[in-house]
Amino acid sequence: MGAAAGAVREGARARLRRAAGARRIIRLTHVQVADRGLRVVAHQIMAGDFHPPVIGIDRDIKRDIGHHRARQGFVFEILALESSSFGLALIGGLIGVEDTDVVVDWGAEWVLPAHHHALMSEAARYSVALEPSAEAPLPRWQVGGEAFNASFAEMVAGHEGVQKILNRLEIAAADYAKNSEEPLETLAKALADDAPNDAALVNAALFSLTGANPVDLGIAMVLNEIRYHGGSINETIDPVDICRLVGGTGEIAKRIAAELPEGTVRFGCAVDMVVDQGHRISTAGAFGGVTSQKVILALPLNILKNIGFTPQLPASILAIISTGHAGRTAKFWALAKGETLPEDCFIHGHPLRLTYAKPVGSGHFLICAQALVDDVQDTSEAALKALFAEIYPGQTILEVAMHDWVSDTNALGSWHAGRPGQEAAIKIMRQPIGNIMFCGGDFSDPWSGWIEGAILSGASAANTFS
Repeated sequence: MGAAAGAVREGARARLRRAAGARRIIRLTHVQVADRGLRVVAHQIMAGDFHPPVIGIDRDIKRDIGHHRARQGFVFEILALESSSFGLALIGGLIGVEDTDVVVDWGAEWVLPAHHHALMSEAARYSVALEPSAEAPLPRWQVGGEAFNASFAEMVAGHEGVQKILNRLEIAAADYAKNSEEPLETLAKALADDAPNDAALVNAALFSLTGANPVDLGIAMVLNEIRYHGGSINETIDPVDICRLVGGTGEIAKRIAAELPEGTVRFGCAVDMVVDQGHRISTAGAFGGVTSQKVILALPLNILKNIGFTPQLPASILAIISTGHAGRTAKFWALAKGETLPEDCFIHGHPLRLTYAKPVGSGHFLICAQALVDDVQDTSEAALKALFAEIYPGQTILEVAMHDWVSDTNALGSWHAGRPGQEAAIKIMRQPIGNIMFCGGDFSDPWSGWIEGAILSGASAANTFS
């Protein structure tokens, strides 16, 4: 992690005021990759060798198309148009604590090695290791007036109503996987008849997966997550092998970027118009324009409303683009000082709905938290410190930081959280529409909303256009 921390120190960054001690949170102004803000344009050329791979999911696009075309005597040249203006040294999206080697991703932190085979393959290819697991205190469940420490299994065992809800969701997931008819109710509606405390505990357990308000979230997203995790609700909520990569998934992006030949990525090139003329396709913006044979838009769903398409996209796709998905999570961090490692917290009824921590030296901890942006109106330093102090009264909160994915102009939302009835349009968007393809974590099946999904979606786009 030392190299990643060095990149943070050397890059453009927003430094927060130093509090007590030598440590402080540092943030990296980032370039979004994979399913966050990367546009790709492919040109067919008569050539011999094809370029080295390009960023993130587009490495798969390049490799797969290139190998196929090379056998036919020609290849694709890949040009990536990136809306951000920062250089390759800033790829990642990292937050760390100065004077330590602790670095975490702003997003896409978690890896499930037993399930995420494509991501683990990339990690192996670029020699990025898994962080070693560490013992942690039992998590705290805080719902309404109830607060207790227990493992997920212990929490469920002590709440019969929770077990009934989980059984019901697991059965519904199996039915959905067989019948493919999307249920049109929200998560809130699906739990409306359950005891409020039981429903709140389930919502608290699911928030790390959904990142959305239950009144907006389609129950289909939860059922899909269960399917991704092998049909087990317990594995979905409490996977046995969840971990991080050393340096985060941003470390993989950085190492891929190191292979890029000059000119593969053009920065400051936000696309606002795509015109498909059949025999060629034009991609344009304030930067000018590019003409090519194929365009792969590796963008979040919520960004697409800022792009005009000619000819017009099908009505069902325009509708989902206009509405967007329901992911509205911001991430928060606190540098804390205390005697013991803070426990993870699953919370319902407080703005910080999920918290987790890792040590950053003797008596210091980096606490990460997630909240719906609508629940945190005051984002001043004092207000954020107060929120963390409410959850962890035994810790001294030294510094705070946050990133609002909803106001981030390269995202306009957190990871994909489908609204009721959106699955049909997303399925259409996984297929070519003329010379255009959409790909990324928002459009993947399986593992929608995960980096694994972004990689799989990129590979699928490559195979389709090859």
